[in-house]
Amino acid sequence: MPQGVGVQVPPPAPLFFLNMTPTDNYMKIEKVSAEGLQNVFRVTFTEKFIEEEKDKILTTHAKTYKKPGFRPGKVPMNLLKQEFGAAASKQALDDNLNSASQKIVKENNLSPASAPQLKVVENKDEKSKDFQVDLIFENMPEITLGDFSKIKLEKFVSEPEQKDIDKNFEHLLERHAPYTEVKRAIKKDDIVTVKLSLSHDGKPVKEVTDRTMYLRANNEESYYIATAKALVGKKVGESGEVKETLADNFALSALQGKEAICNFSIEKVEEKGKFIPDDKFFESMGVKTKEELLERIKKALQSEMDRDTRLHMKRNLFDTLSTTYDFDLPSTILDAEKKNIQDQMKDAGEADKEDAKEVEKLAVRRVRLGLLIGHIAKENKLSPSEHDLLEKIKPYLFQMQGAPEDNYKKLIKNERFMDVIRSEALEDVVVDFLLEKVDAKEEKVSVETLQEKIDAILPEA
Repeated sequence: MPQGVGVQVPPPAPLFFLNMTPTDNYMKIEKVSAEGLQNVFRVTFTEKFIEEEKDKILTTHAKTYKKPGFRPGKVPMNLLKQEFGAAASKQALDDNLNSASQKIVKENNLSPASAPQLKVVENKDEKSKDFQVDLIFENMPEITLGDFSKIKLEKFVSEPEQKDIDKNFEHLLERHAPYTEVKRAIKKDDIVTVKLSLSHDGKPVKEVTDRTMYLRANNEESYYIATAKALVGKKVGESGEVKETLADNFALSALQGKEAICNFSIEKVEEKGKFIPDDKFFESMGVKTKEELLERIKKALQSEMDRDTRLHMKRNLFDTLSTTYDFDLPSTILDAEKKNIQDQMKDAGEADKEDAKEVEKLAVRRVRLGLLIGHIAKENKLSPSEHDLLEKIKPYLFQMQGAPEDNYKKLIKNERFMDVIRSEALEDVVVDFLLEKVDAKEEKVSVETLQEKIDAILPEA
């Protein structure tokens, strides 16, 4: 799923209501209480009305019902009531509670945050068979927007330094550098072809048995750090055995962070040569000269810095909004967000680190910002364009197997995925709108300072 700053814009309340209107003589609605965002209405259906509605349902069912010993459509009503009376009563109540909900929302000008909760009222009158139920509605909060131009933010401005441009150019050349087989002892950064086998707790790991792999000697970012270090100084034909502490992101989840024995034999050693760029290389990069390529690298670095600047401003903007605006939050949305955070922690293997207060704090922040973003979008008629949505979808097209065009067709049919995409795209549109309104003070900083500011931003906004 897409990764944003963390704000969840709640979707509209579900379409819970049906266009049905029971006869008012048989239905009574009274407001029981109103506190905060919660409104409670008591709905009473008379016994006569319930029976009539039940009979209508059974009569319709009887036309097609088949029962041994009776002709189709001729089953007596008393038998139908014995078999289906309870189910018909429930259906009658469900249908008419939906229409009662619609009536309540319309006549009381409510804006429900979700479908109402139902609570059956205990009937203390033994002589009455009327049915009573409380419908508990939770409204969306009223939000009054302030003057966004009074929000003060820092805007750090930075430009790529020549050393960074040159460094990126050298990295580009390194990726095109040729490798040549050599007959000597292995040196750091040589590419070594090995036959490798793993064992754990004395048992071979079948997924990694006699596997041909390519390791960079002394590479501390390898899955096999100890093995990569042990290669230095050895030659083709030699072998070795080392104890590995496998990385936390090791491909086999069952072995992540575990100790294993790695046996390897060296089959080939290659050293990196020096790549000399020529006209053909520059043409493959879409330019004609080195100067043009350096300018393109500079623009790419500048775009990255501009994104970092925006990210920093966005974080500070959200900090300001979350503390400036204080309004009641619908408990249904808040509880759902808490569960969402807990599920995320569980999926990340961090359930043992769960702190109820921190989960509550993060959920409150997310929901408040989400409601605020939705309200700002509504008040200012903001919405993401088709281009905005496509830009959000693009990264996922190449993470899936198959052609990007086919992947796109699959993704846009996934409503849950598209809800997240629309939410993230709307968030970006609103942030851009607000950053145009706020009082932003520019400050020129070095590349290192900008990076420090970004590193200081917590994963969750």
